[in-house]
Amino acid sequence: HFATTDVPATLLFTAGLWHAVAAYESGTLRQYFLAGATAGFAMSTKYPAGLVFLAVPVAAALGRVQVKRLVVAALAFAVAFFVGTPFAAFDPRAFLDDMVTEWIATRLGFLGATHPDALYYVQRLGPVTMGAALLGAIALVLKRPRQCLVLLAGTLPLALLMSAELIKL
Repeated sequence: HFATTDVPATLLFTAGLWHAVAAYESGTLRQYFLAGATAGFAMSTKYPAGLVFLAVPVAAALGRVQVKRLVVAALAFAVAFFVGTPFAAFDPRAFLDDMVTEWIATRLGFLGATHPDALYYVQRLGPVTMGAALLGAIALVLKRPRQCLVLLAGTLPLALLMSAELIKL
């Protein structure tokens, strides 16, 4: 057995989504701070998980909140990321070089991607789980369409990035 960062990154990603939706619904400074901080820790755990922060400006735009709340979220994101990944602040050039190297490796498929196509993740869910997920998504869209936009802003970019290693553009 070996440990990976996927489980804590997923936990923090999910918490970031939850706080982004809560920020939209409540508009409180506390929820914007928590949305930014959890997104920063998510990125610190696994860099692509930081894409969850994209849900925060969407929540702010849909909720018509003050810019101050968005600034607080962005600062919380940055502080949480640097707390969890201090070397990024101490040696930013090496950090950026590593980020570019990872991006290139992902695009070229050197990260162990052996999946036959972009539907790999969908196929692995199976028909029952996929059906339940689709029914839940439809119910959520019908009941809370604006919250769905916040969720999509945080999840769609990550899904596209995950499939980018499988689809050669």
